[in-house]
Amino acid sequence: MLDSLRWHTFSQTHDESASTEGKSGVPRFDGDSARRAEYSFRVRLKQAREKARASEELKKLGPLGIRLIDGLRGPALQVARNLAVDKLAGDEGPDYLLQSMQTMLQPRSRQEARELYQAGAQQGGPPSRQHGESIPSYVLRRKVWYGLMIDLDPELKLPDGIVAEQLLQNAGLQRGSQAPDPHRHWRRCHMEEGVRGAGGIRFSYL
Repeated sequence: MLDSLRWHTFSQTHDESASTEGKSGVPRFDGDSARRAEYSFRVRLKQAREKARASEELKKLGPLGIRLIDGLRGPALQVARNLAVDKLAGDEGPDYLLQSMQTMLQPRSRQEARELYQAGAQQGGPPSRQHGESIPSYVLRRKVWYGLMIDLDPELKLPDGIVAEQLLQNAGLQRGSQAPDPHRHWRRCHMEEGVRGAGGIRFSYL
């Protein structure tokens, strides 16, 4: 996960095999705690879309909670194997599945969140600005790092002052530098929640 936050790795083309987007319309998930929030978001979208479908069509498709199993593999599938099929087939099946994933994967998520925190707090760590990297690119990577960390463990949310201090410390700016102010880019750019396309979070200027 940390390697994916390095500038040269971060800017490479996104590997579709790591995405939670399923070609058949069923979200994919292998238990990677870094993608659990993205998977949950896609399941919520799937639930919302199904509400607009005709009841007869939904009957042919079958319960969404059961269909979601088709997109699971690895540790995520192992978690699902221990769940009650009747609950998965119920109206609350998708919520039951998501809650179970969160409960079972939480210990690993917290450990990875702390590793991300340590990397971000360390000067010169993977989320730091690299030689030749622009300020907007650096700020985007810091936002992705912070978003991943909070997705994994919301308790690690940092005060704005600490976030700003770490942002500046890792920007690699010299005294009197004419480079753009990273704080200004942090304030002006924003993340669209749940979107993890093109290797990270969709980035735009307000």
